[in-house]
Amino acid sequence: MLLILTSVPTIYLKQYVTLEKAVQSGNVELARKRLQFNLLGVGARNGYIMRISSIGTIPGPLMPVAAQTGNVQMARLLMAHGATADDRNQFMSPPVTEAAMKGHADMVEFLLQNGAIADEAWPGSYNDYPRIVEIVLEYGGSPDLGLRSAATAGSIESLELLLDKGADINYVDATGYSVLDYAGSAHVSDAFDFILSQGGKLHNLGPAVRTGNLRVVKLGLDQGVNPNGQPEGDYTFPPLVEAMMYLTVHGDDGRLNRAATPDVYLSIVEALLRAGADANIDSKFGTPLSVIVGAALSLEEERECLMPMLISAVELLVAFGADPTCIPSNSQEQYSPLELARTFGRRELLDAMTASIP
Repeated sequence: MLLILTSVPTIYLKQYVTLEKAVQSGNVELARKRLQFNLLGVGARNGYIMRISSIGTIPGPLMPVAAQTGNVQMARLLMAHGATADDRNQFMSPPVTEAAMKGHADMVEFLLQNGAIADEAWPGSYNDYPRIVEIVLEYGGSPDLGLRSAATAGSIESLELLLDKGADINYVDATGYSVLDYAGSAHVSDAFDFILSQGGKLHNLGPAVRTGNLRVVKLGLDQGVNPNGQPEGDYTFPPLVEAMMYLTVHGDDGRLNRAATPDVYLSIVEALLRAGADANIDSKFGTPLSVIVGAALSLEEERECLMPMLISAVELLVAFGADPTCIPSNSQEQYSPLELARTFGRRELLDAMTASIP
């Protein structure tokens, strides 16, 4: 008898549909019941389990969840029970960003009508959603800030809408990147050419270098972009250092996200050097030569096939003045690339670095 009594709640709880699941599935009537009776002590602002920590579960608001589904009726219900348009998820992303990211125009409009900040919709509009662009502009969104999203999405229609509202085609955002920088990094050639035709200029080579867009890198150099320039920030590096980082890090198919193959990065390295990039430029990640030598020394056995490419990069750097005896500022052991190669006994690296030394 005791077994039967204790197992009933267990069976019930296994079949119990939580408020969170009701919101995720769009079941408004069930969500209304859960909010009304609140048997488990959860509500509109603490009904979503954001993550589990050592001290238990950490609850979060349900409005961002509803925003992702685009269910405006559910959003109204949650607001009636205390939710707001500013209830943010664990990544501090507001509901309007989540709605825009999924292309839910009606939800974006509803949230803006209820106090959401218009410009916070832009980060979620990286897809081609011109209707959302129109709505955000209607509620006071900045056309300049919208250009980044439209350029990244490759949406010419959205770009035209924003330009008609007075957006500056050469707007540079707080991170130091221009509209054309973003289009170049996203490999959206039609949008890139459109921005270029409207007088857009490249401002920084970093985005194109990271995504391996050789055409954009060369165009930027032709436009006079500084091959050694970088925006301020903890996670930015000189273009030449970034090219070396992406040359040495890639997946099994030779790509990292939208990044190009290693041979393309080698071509980017050469283009930067020929345009005057400093072969000895230092950074938080080291010098170009220390980056490439470090990667060569740490190659796993199955990656040894990449060694000829890395050797070519070393030879290219040395040919353009890289000093193998220069100790990078991030070296805790105060080793130069040349000393590292000697320590590990890598003759091919030593030969590549010393071939031009008398």
